[in-house]
Amino acid sequence: MTEATERTTIRPAANLLHAKSLAIVGASPKGNWPNLLFHSLKEAEFPGNVFLINPNYEEIWGAPCYPSLEALPEPADHLLMLVPTRAVISTLKQAVPLGAKAATIYSAGFGEGTDPTSHERGRELAEFCEESGIVCCGPNCMGAASVNSA
Repeated sequence: MTEATERTTIRPAANLLHAKSLAIVGASPKGNWPNLLFHSLKEAEFPGNVFLINPNYEEIWGAPCYPSLEALPEPADHLLMLVPTRAVISTLKQAVPLGAKAATIYSAGFGEGTDPTSHERGRELAEFCEESGIVCCGPNCMGAASVNSA
């Protein structure tokens, strides 16, 4: 067994795939990923609330944009993290006490390659997930889908 598998707890994927509400953290009209995520969720008729988070905007795509997770009218179960690598862990640490149960991390720089800082960041992320119980997809991923087959 590797060090990672020795300390990793298997948690159900339900928090990732069956969230009641989502927050696109780092939403911006300037990026392709936030636009694609938001419109795909709307087109797929995601049944929960989809919140946009970016302190630089009050509205994006005709939807309200909130300056922070604390400003949301209700907790977001799942965070779609489109923030710079340096902000991922601090955002997760802020989000868990607010009710976040899962996150999809699109950012890279958490252990891939040979950069020691990246590897340390990856260890810190794994430890935080283990301690807090949050379920993460990624980092450096393209997301996940839970398709209603009914």
